[in-house]
Amino acid sequence: ILSCTKDELICRPEVFGPVFRKAKSIGMGNVTYHVGEDFYDVVDGLRAIDEAIRFLDLRSGSRLGHALALGTDSETYYTKRHRYIIIPAQILLDNLVWMKFKAMEHNIQLSPETLLFICEKFSYLTEKLKYGNCNEAQYWDSMKRRGSDPFKFKVNLESKIDGLLDTYWNSVETRKLGEKVITCRLPESFVADVKKLQLSMYSDIEERGLFIETNPTSNMMIGGFGRYIDLPLFKFHSPGIDGYKLPVSINTDDKGVFATSINNLSFASM
Repeated sequence: ILSCTKDELICRPEVFGPVFRKAKSIGMGNVTYHVGEDFYDVVDGLRAIDEAIRFLDLRSGSRLGHALALGTDSETYYTKRHRYIIIPAQILLDNLVWMKFKAMEHNIQLSPETLLFICEKFSYLTEKLKYGNCNEAQYWDSMKRRGSDPFKFKVNLESKIDGLLDTYWNSVETRKLGEKVITCRLPESFVADVKKLQLSMYSDIEERGLFIETNPTSNMMIGGFGRYIDLPLFKFHSPGIDGYKLPVSINTDDKGVFATSINNLSFASM
């Protein structure tokens, strides 16, 4: 099993795409990838999970480490923050474009308020980050190619999509502008739309046969969950008839850091 962990906030799954595909080409089987634990907001975590599946070609039997964004209650999350997020400009642009087209892929109708918000932010951010004149579909197509090896990908600068990808990979100005952190208030409709995306991704992961590696003690300390019963673990694998039955494993994460083990995990405080 090939396992990978890294700082999610500074290194996206796209970076590891070529490595994971190479590993599979030489016979390595199932893989584990740490994703969706650290994120700027829930949508950012969901996008990271989706990109890990796509760029790393995760198939049945592979594991997603943590995937907290998938099971975080979006209403509680955004209400606690008064619907404000603090996020780098490039990440916000990518998250919003991903949200729109992921919803289309799953036949989810986003609210008019959310769609207007995405449209306005797209126009503002693509201009601010020097991407030039482009539409959302072109930008999305360029995002889907980010898992390619930038050292082997032959960019055709006559192609608008390739030009956007080249700007993302190679423009120092765009990168510096994209790293600047901005504060943004989300529309009220955003929360319900995020919930729809979460539920659609549950079904997608279930159909793909992917496992989720859960770490209760780590999640409690890092994820901001007040009680064990609030952990995404119980959403991933629900005892209810209509609940989801995603395959999960229960782990200790960093045993030395959190001073825990499977044996002393206690759910008495649920």
